[in-house]
Amino acid sequence: MRKHEQIIFGPGRDKNVYFPIDCLFSLRCTIKSGYTAEFSQIGKEGIVGINSLFGDCSAASEAIALTSGNAYRIGSSFVEAAFEGSTDFRRAILTYMEGQMRESAQRIICNKQHSITEQVCRTLLMASDRLGNQTLDLTHDQLAIAIGCRREAVSISAGKLQSDGVIRYGYGKITITDRAALEYRSCECYPVIREVFAKFLAAEESDRFPEMNAGFGYGRKA
Repeated sequence: MRKHEQIIFGPGRDKNVYFPIDCLFSLRCTIKSGYTAEFSQIGKEGIVGINSLFGDCSAASEAIALTSGNAYRIGSSFVEAAFEGSTDFRRAILTYMEGQMRESAQRIICNKQHSITEQVCRTLLMASDRLGNQTLDLTHDQLAIAIGCRREAVSISAGKLQSDGVIRYGYGKITITDRAALEYRSCECYPVIREVFAKFLAAEESDRFPEMNAGFGYGRKA
């Protein structure tokens, strides 16, 4: 079970790899001034701690659980063995890594060119896809870090979306009430990013990363 805002990967952390089931993770970097920026989110489509497969467990970035939920936890040595020994698993991992890089590039463009409201819509839609749920345990603060803006700007956009009947929110929870309207108000980046991960989002849990299930199981739920 992952707890809300729990740091599960980063400098000094144990060498485990996580496969989310029903929770959402944020990959973030923090600079000396204390400013924190998010560069990716990971849900049921992905893998957290992927850089440990390449011997790098001292990365400057951290993985933080945005929502409570379950994830499979596997020792990185087992995942490394699968990566080295299985062509299918290695291809799946590399395809996913390429998707992460494409998403990061798209988010850079989005942050520079699109409005706060468009980015809020894009972030909520991808979070919904990654969790498989229309109700999201996300705060305005978390959305602000995801977008790279002030919390007040997110609150203004969220308030307008709520008054228009697109979403409904209370403290720590946002529900998408009109998904079609949310997609309409989002930018072009949402369908681009979703398409990148379409294969992984659509796959059954045991089929997203071959060999994890067939070879030695998914490991322990954490």
